[in-house]
Order: sequence, then structure tokens, then C-alpha cells
Amino acid sequence: MRRKLKAFTLIEIICAISLLLLVMTSLMSITVYTLKSVKEYNADVEINQILDNLEYYIKKELKPDRTSFIDCNKDEYIVHYQTFTKEGSGNKYKFSDKKLRFVKENGSIMLDTQNCDYEKKDGKYELKRRYNQGTNIIEENIKEIKTEFKNDTLYFEIVVFSGEKEQVLKFSIKGLKTREFLK
Repeated sequence: MRRKLKAFTLIEIICAISLLLLVMTSLMSITVYTLKSVKEYNADVEINQILDNLEYYIKKELKPDRTSFIDCNKDEYIVHYQTFTKEGSGNKYKFSDKKLRFVKENGSIMLDTQNCDYEKKDGKYELKRRYNQGTNIIEENIKEIKTEFKNDTLYFEIVVFSGEKEQVLKFSIKGLKTREFLK
């Protein structure tokens, strides 16, 4: 016995193609949405990481117990400060003159450092060597930065961008004073 082949009508073919196109369009939409969500999530993670690292670094650099605050908001720098630390267990000390500056052209915060090595003899500090340590890039992706010093507190407002996202970082460091390290 022979079977008869079933022929499809034109309407059935059009419906099958339409259903196939609908399934393909749905899959493409889900894929595009997922990729866009992942991209936005990655941008959020990146900008949050930049904000956390930048705040941590600046607060660590400007610890009130080892820093002498000089000035802020000058044309060539945003914060000028000095540190004086003991090197090792001997009688050697390092005096550092540091300037955080914002370079608008490439959107980065830079740290310029000049060091002086001292040795303590008979209660007095003797200069042994003076040298430029150089310039370090602290962070890129900075759009704008503002600093203000009031009542021994230094306030920061930094606009950070990553991809298409922008976020403002605001924090302050209390207890900054101008000290005279070497008398």
C-alpha cells in the first residue's frame, strides 16, 4: 500500500515561515538585551572600582598624622602637601614635597614628588640628598575635580567617567594642619 504525500498549502507555508521569523526575532532581542545589560553592569563595576580606589589612595596619601597640608586650588596643582617619615630603624629620614595635580587634556590626576634624605645627628637633621622622584599617574577617566579647605578639613568633589557613565565622588579628610617638620 502506498502512502499519499501530503502537500502543504500556501497558507501553511506562510504561517510556518512567520513562526520561524518570530522565534528568530525573539532570540535576537533576548541576546541584544543580555549583551546590553552585561555592558552596563561592567561599566557600573568599573566606575565603582575607580571611585573606591581613588578615595582610598587620596585618604592614604593625606593621612593627617603624617602630613603637613600646604595649600589647595592653585593653577598648577589641586593639593600641595608634605610628609616626613623615618626610614628603617636607624637615624635616616625622608622629607617629601608632593603635589596632586589635575591634567585636563587627558583627564588624569598626577602626583609630583620631590624627596630629600636627612640624617639625624646630635638632635639636628642634616640634608644628605635631594632628588625628584618623578610624576605618577594616580587615575585617568577624571572629568572634573574641585577641592576646598575649611576648618582643618579638605573636601573633594571628583567627577569620574567610564564609557558612557559619569559619577560624582565626594569625600573629606579631617584634621589636616600645616606643620613644620624640620626646625
